[in-house]
Amino acid sequence: MSEKQEWMTVKEAAKYLKVSQMTIFRWTKSGKLPHQKMGNSIRITLDDLNNLGQDTDTSPEAKKDKERCLFCGEGELAEGHLQSTGKVYFKPLKTRFWSFSESLVPTTVRMCTHCGYCHTFADQQHWEKVR
Repeated sequence: MSEKQEWMTVKEAAKYLKVSQMTIFRWTKSGKLPHQKMGNSIRITLDDLNNLGQDTDTSPEAKKDKERCLFCGEGELAEGHLQSTGKVYFKPLKTRFWSFSESLVPTTVRMCTHCGYCHTFADQQHWEKVR
């Protein structure tokens, strides 16, 4: 008799791995994360999620893939920042009650020159100070 596998949705898998749902979609599309299509949804086994980190690829091709658009897969990203009446910052919902540093986290953006999708990145060092 075969063991019952625990299947997860993309949302559950993203929460389990503490990554975005877009990352899960990208990994399934690239073949890094095995999955099954069930109707209109994707399901991933818990075993596959736990085995994910064991095959780390540090090849030049893998590094190049990190610079690809998450939406369309094209490789040219232009760096910049979002602008309104100044820079756009990430403001966490919860911060330390008493802090001398500003709780706004600076962001940078890379826009895909092919489809216009914007990848937003926060300053992680600043984030560590305010969280």
